[in-house]
Amino acid sequence: MASPPKEEHCYLLHSFEEFEALARRALHEDLPSGSFIQEDMSHCSYLCEAGKDCCDRMASCKCGTHTGQFECVCEKGYYGKGLQYECTACPSGTYKPEGVPGGISTCLPCPDENHTSPPGSTSPEDCVCKEGYRASGQTCEVVHCPALKPPENGYFIQNTCRNHFNAACGVRCHPGFDLVGSSIFLCQPNGLWSGSESSCKVRTCPRLRQPRHGRLSCSTGEMSYRTTCVVTCDEGYRLEGSARLTCQGNAQWDSVEPRCVEHQCPTFQKPKGVIISPPNCGRQPAKPGTVCQLSCRQGFVLSGVREEVRCATSGRWSARVQTAVCKDVEAPQITCPKDIEAKTEEQQDTANITWQIPTAEDNSGEKVAIYVHPAFTPPYLFPIGDVAITYTAKDLSSNQASCTFHVRVIGKSSHDLGWFVEITLFLEDFASLSPTVPFLLVIPTGTGTSSSHPLETSILFNCHNFSLSFSHRSLLKSSQWLSSLLV
Repeated sequence: MASPPKEEHCYLLHSFEEFEALARRALHEDLPSGSFIQEDMSHCSYLCEAGKDCCDRMASCKCGTHTGQFECVCEKGYYGKGLQYECTACPSGTYKPEGVPGGISTCLPCPDENHTSPPGSTSPEDCVCKEGYRASGQTCEVVHCPALKPPENGYFIQNTCRNHFNAACGVRCHPGFDLVGSSIFLCQPNGLWSGSESSCKVRTCPRLRQPRHGRLSCSTGEMSYRTTCVVTCDEGYRLEGSARLTCQGNAQWDSVEPRCVEHQCPTFQKPKGVIISPPNCGRQPAKPGTVCQLSCRQGFVLSGVREEVRCATSGRWSARVQTAVCKDVEAPQITCPKDIEAKTEEQQDTANITWQIPTAEDNSGEKVAIYVHPAFTPPYLFPIGDVAITYTAKDLSSNQASCTFHVRVIGKSSHDLGWFVEITLFLEDFASLSPTVPFLLVIPTGTGTSSSHPLETSILFNCHNFSLSFSHRSLLKSSQWLSSLLV
């Protein structure tokens, strides 16, 4: 149930006499104790079971004038019950000027909180200022060191530096600088800073060499931090790498060291269909003076560039090869079947004709579109008469070629009396009519004889050098015309 600290308020007593002494002395410290008279140690022998040497070696046997009792009282500088091993030196920072009974409260504090004193001190004169403090009358003042300034191109950590005793100041350098000297300064008790004077030394980058066939110009000669260097090349040479280099804070250049190389023309992609000579021209960077010849296959004409491109000293080709085009100027080749002549079956006015559709070839190697006029597809039933069939081949460049073949169908009778008549109408026969105005030609319907119009007579009408609106063929049977003919 003791109040803390327990060691100051708990007591181990071996007899009632000890308890009486404690009750009179320790438990009633607030009561006036009066004065004490020094007595012989033998008078205090009854205070312990041993019956002798009851008082501690730092205590004496005294008689209290107020209590009338013999007590073991700790000497000046010590506190406690006074019995054997019960006297303790007053702690540092306190003193006890008189030998009176009592606990630690009998030890008085030094005048200043920054005072210190040896254990068991007996006088205020024993109190001295702690290390790092100096006396100022009855008080202590903290020691100060001279104010510090950060080195040029440097700074204090946390941007502050106090200069009182035990203050620590950290120094660093800005990027691009190295610290020379101490990085930590401590204010010592003697008022001086620890460590050696510090400074910030600028970093330097490796020295650059002037490139071959070029020039180097730098802002400083020491190649120090933030130095910039510019590299240029002689005529006919180009810079490989960065033209401007800067020395960084890590003492390295921000780019690899450049060099000057002879100008070369870049590679290029061969345009489709274009022939380049020599064949490897343009596949690798070319030196100035290199010449590439451009040409096309037979049937094509080069356009877009000249037939010769040259690598100039500037490292550029004299023309953009990519604009070269081989233009197809040759028409496709197409061959029609030979003319076809056929007879109808007996008592028939048509014949079933078939033929091989022509194929076409083009110098480009691409597919060719084929058109036919009239739009006949074999096999086809042709009436008696003559028909011209034209096939036209057209390539992707709109070059075209045509071929024509004829299909002639002849009527056939059991009497072999049939004959074919072809009548050509000339424009001058119809001079009074406009060529663009359709006109009607009427074959009178009537009877005839075999002497004037034999049976199975077939008549084909043509307009010389002009097209009919449509063609119509009439057969004469039983001595009568079947119909009129529109022309």
